[in-house]
Amino acid sequence: MSSGANRELVESLGADGFIDYTAADFTADGTTYDVVMDCVGNAPFARVQRSIAPGGALLLVIADLKGMLGARGQSRRSGKLVTFGGLKLTYTADDVAHLVGLAEKGKYQAVIDRTYNLADVVEAHRFVDTGRKRGNVVLRFL
Repeated sequence: MSSGANRELVESLGADGFIDYTAADFTADGTTYDVVMDCVGNAPFARVQRSIAPGGALLLVIADLKGMLGARGQSRRSGKLVTFGGLKLTYTADDVAHLVGLAEKGKYQAVIDRTYNLADVVEAHRFVDTGRKRGNVVLRFL
């Protein structure tokens, strides 16, 4: 799900389908998903719970304090995993090898929107905070 302006990018990354959030509310049509990943903070559990399949998950990449404090209780009550931040705090050599393998097969492609020097970290944050980035923002350590 993204705005229509990003359709080509999303499809080039291998998406099975595309939902333009400016034209359609994915929670309104009764479709359920195994995983809903909220990358911008606009899909709180109360809004999307009916769109998550039984045993499915809501991954809050960005979560406010209310979302973080409520995640465990929502998971327990609903039977659906509600989590925020990284699911895994440590990674093994096998994890990295798996990612490398995906990249080599063309199944994983990092999207970099902009690169900033570390000295420009405030400007980088301001850009990210606009909600208009199309990929990762990289800080260059010189």
